[in-house]
Amino acid sequence: MEFREAVDAVKSKGATLKGRACRSEYWWYQLYILLFGLLLSFIGGILVTVGLITAGSVMGTILLCLAGLLGIYAFIYYFIYLYLILGICVAVRRFHDVG
Repeated sequence: MEFREAVDAVKSKGATLKGRACRSEYWWYQLYILLFGLLLSFIGGILVTVGLITAGSVMGTILLCLAGLLGIYAFIYYFIYLYLILGICVAVRRFHDVG
């Protein structure tokens, strides 16, 4: 099973606890979670850093508002909670396949 197939399989099965998940499906999905989380954290860190550097200007204030209140951190928390549920479900399906 390739990377894209594994991610699509986990997303299509959703929060289903029945069935089995192969080893590659589980590990490719874990890699997807890691990479996507790192990307979101990196983007959020850049927005906050640029906002803090230019905090005296209007642009800095706008960037801080975007990053802190309305922006990427709300999406990161949404991502963590949504994909945490899917990650637990794929782990349970993986344990069904263990033995």
